[in-house]
Amino acid sequence: MAHSLLAALGVSALLTASETAFWAMKLIGGVYLIYLGILAWRNASAVASVTVQKAPLMTLFWRGFMTNLLNPKVALFVLAFVPQFVRSGDGKTASPFTQMLLLGAIFSVLTIIAYGALGVAAGRVSRWLAAHPSYLRNVNRASAGLFIASGAAVLLLDRRR
Repeated sequence: MAHSLLAALGVSALLTASETAFWAMKLIGGVYLIYLGILAWRNASAVASVTVQKAPLMTLFWRGFMTNLLNPKVALFVLAFVPQFVRSGDGKTASPFTQMLLLGAIFSVLTIIAYGALGVAAGRVSRWLAAHPSYLRNVNRASAGLFIASGAAVLLLDRRR
């Protein structure tokens, strides 16, 4: 919803129009992903035990929110995809702003469903890994590597017009 709101307010268009804004978003997002990867790498061995430390839900929420918000690919996706379905000027439909928010809400609900299913599957895998702790360290290191690689990919993201 954050990207849909930003797109409706024109902020996502700024990322498309401004090389500096795009570069800043890319830099912040890429560095943040690399930072998360380094933290995960450092903690891979510590977490590789049967007992799993649970993070507070608000910490998990804000970590996911910031990762999503600072990802320029999501902003560009919302800017490129959602406006195609906005109708304007006929007087029979809601304002473009309202339509953008409604489409963003639909996109958010579908994302929650998809990621909810992914979360359930991840929970099952997590329980299996807890029963097989020898695999957990390698999985954690691979995850950390993916965060670092994703951050590097964001930093290397070439802006195509």
